[in-house]
Amino acid sequence: MLLLTLMIAGVSGLSGQETAYGQAASSEVYAAPVVRPYEPPSDFGRQVEEGDVNRPIRSRPITGPVAVEAYQGNYEQNRSTGEIGYVAAVNRARASADARMGSLDGVWTAVGADGKPLLDLVLSDRGPSKPVEGALSLNDATRSTAPVNGVSRDGEAAEIEASVGGRAVRLRLRSSGQGWTGTLSGLGRDQAVTLTHPGDQAG
Repeated sequence: MLLLTLMIAGVSGLSGQETAYGQAASSEVYAAPVVRPYEPPSDFGRQVEEGDVNRPIRSRPITGPVAVEAYQGNYEQNRSTGEIGYVAAVNRARASADARMGSLDGVWTAVGADGKPLLDLVLSDRGPSKPVEGALSLNDATRSTAPVNGVSRDGEAAEIEASVGGRAVRLRLRSSGQGWTGTLSGLGRDQAVTLTHPGDQAG
């Protein structure tokens, strides 16, 4: 989501584009977060550093360097019950949110038949009941960036539209394995493209 925010923020430098995105955005009623913000325990700020705790400690003198592995994970204070519960709640909420994400969600690179990256996409797909939002950036000398104007889906097919640098860019895609394949129009002649995650492409 941070990357999505940064890409959309970059659009503000393009005349008129921020208005188009504002019109395309959906209005949603605020919902409280699944996990409440971390609430510190009552003794927050009054904990004593372990090395200063007034208790008898018997250990042999250190006569040389000690490897971190020798501590066997005992060099940190154990988490409190509240901290353990909070971390578990965060992990559950994250897993639940990931499970609800649609197949278009994430950061994508559209690669041409010759293997050349043509554009980058970052999309927020929260499932079929929510609109897909995102931004698009051309992978050329202009590096023009614009919000996605609309995304339509029909089963395993999807169509993404955006207006970038005065050009109407359109991706007609079909789900293929872990990514998407289809055609890109609006940047000269129509051409075949494959959408992959940047990490998958590098691999």
